[in-house]
Amino acid sequence: MPLIIGLVLVLVVVIGLLLWYIRQLVIKLFFISDNIEDLYISIKSYSDHLKSVYELETYYGDETMHALLRHTGVIVKELEQYETVEELMEGKTNFELYEEEKEK
Repeated sequence: MPLIIGLVLVLVVVIGLLLWYIRQLVIKLFFISDNIEDLYISIKSYSDHLKSVYELETYYGDETMHALLRHTGVIVKELEQYETVEELMEGKTNFELYEEEKEK
C-alpha cells in the first residue's frame, strides 16, 4: 500500500512539473508572437515610408534607394514566414487560413 501511495505521489509531482513547464513555454510563445507582430508592423511601415521617399522626384531612379527597397522587401517576406506563429496563437483554423490565402 505505501508503495502505491509513493508512486501516485511521484506521478502527481511529475505531472505538475510537466504542466508548469508547458505553461512556461506557452507564455514565452505568446511573448515571441507579440514581438514578431510588432517587428513586422515596424518593418512594413519603414518599407512604405522608403517607397514614398523613393518615388519623390529627387530620389527616383537612385540605385542606393532601389537597393534599400529590394532589401526591405526581402526582410518583409522573411518576416511574413513567421506569421504562422501568430496565427497559431490566435487559434485560426485551416479553413480561415485557406480563405486568407485565397484573398491574396
